[in-house]
Amino acid sequence: MDEPQQKDFPVELRASLERADRPDLVGKRSAEERIVEHHKTLQIPAEQLLELPSQELLERVVTTPLRTHMFMLSQADGGLKRFGRELNGVDAFLERTDAAAVTIQAYRELVDQIPDRADERGFTFRFPTMEVLLSSDNILNQLSKSELQAVVACLVASVEARSRYDGSQPAPVFGESCLEYTAVAMSKCLARLRVREYERWYAQREPTGLFESRPATYEEAKQITAMGRSYATE
Repeated sequence: MDEPQQKDFPVELRASLERADRPDLVGKRSAEERIVEHHKTLQIPAEQLLELPSQELLERVVTTPLRTHMFMLSQADGGLKRFGRELNGVDAFLERTDAAAVTIQAYRELVDQIPDRADERGFTFRFPTMEVLLSSDNILNQLSKSELQAVVACLVASVEARSRYDGSQPAPVFGESCLEYTAVAMSKCLARLRVREYERWYAQREPTGLFESRPATYEEAKQITAMGRSYATE
């Protein structure tokens, strides 16, 4: 027998009921109301969604505190959809015809900035955020074969630059976890390029739910990036 579904009352009603039970809260906003209000302030005004240059809109998407919602699910596509529900600028950016070109250029610039900005607060978090965007169908559908190859080469350069930087530090700044989303973007590109080595490799792991119900392990992520490196240097 199905369990009865619980009614989802509006935030305002839940807050008024809470105040009825708690006289000390009369005249005050509930914690939930404050969260909802803060969430609204993080949205991009509707007129700006149309007027902002794509570079600026991408910057707003990549730096918003709401981007953490993207990483609450183990599957990158699902995480991106959740992020899109939380921030109105995500889908607005991905629907632009220059989304792919702008994201790739911004990612290249990010890689070049590693030596100077790696210790900057929030800088390392830009990589997985942008890599999830790069792995979206909206962006990949805009790319030709040569452009997909260029993205693979850029991802390889990113992995190598981060590894060099970590190797020069007393403790890793990027670390192993940063490779997980690089592997997602890399695998999407290799699949579209019909790279046989990757296709054989993935066929052995598809039954385990790789990328569908679970993320790549660190060892798998290393193998994917190694295949990307091999393909990029052919």
